[in-house]
Amino acid sequence: MGLAFNMYTGDNKTTLPQTEQSSALPSTVVAGQCLWFNALDQYLARNYKGYTSSTASARNYNNFKQDPAYEQFGEDTGSTGGNGSRTYKMNMYLGGSWNGAGSNPRWTKISMCRKSAETVLLFDAISKDCAVVLPVLSSDSFSPSFDGDEGYVGLRHSRNKAANVLFIDGHASTVAQPYRLYASGSGKSSFNTWYFEWQGASASARQTSTTRDPNQKLVWNIYHGDPGYHN
Repeated sequence: MGLAFNMYTGDNKTTLPQTEQSSALPSTVVAGQCLWFNALDQYLARNYKGYTSSTASARNYNNFKQDPAYEQFGEDTGSTGGNGSRTYKMNMYLGGSWNGAGSNPRWTKISMCRKSAETVLLFDAISKDCAVVLPVLSSDSFSPSFDGDEGYVGLRHSRNKAANVLFIDGHASTVAQPYRLYASGSGKSSFNTWYFEWQGASASARQTSTTRDPNQKLVWNIYHGDPGYHN
């Protein structure tokens, strides 16, 4: 996956693909083509397709894009499309929309990541294999997402104490650091995950926070401090 990202940015003036299918892009076709899950296909020896947001069954679902644990899930998204677990997710802070640019999607260049060896690109994400409990996929907001923040990390390695991370500079590593138990208000979602990079009770509060959480050792939000950015 690291090599695929490297080849993609090499062909696109060092610009990363989108982390999500952004509604701010001109059409669903463009949104589908720009999504990292689809955009990397040509570098993974997969046919590039005319993706749209409404034809999930047209995507290439292959094991390059998943942790090996995914094979045990018994999901058949390759045939049915629709929701499926994404055991790898892209760092959401590297894309998405921000209202300071008329809701245009944020495009991130590699050169903007000053600490590339510490900045998260792709990471092990929460799924049913490393959760205390999750709702069914059709009601789950965590597993089917293509991107996520620090709170979407899934600790499925080293006896559920570590996660694999691909960094902006292309190297990958198994990372163990302090973690916390997340539990939703409804009680339908509960799992161990990492602390947020910046302290605060909400995404907007963390965006402008001046207190970095000592439990989070990696760099996630390269746009921190920009009050107009949101995802």
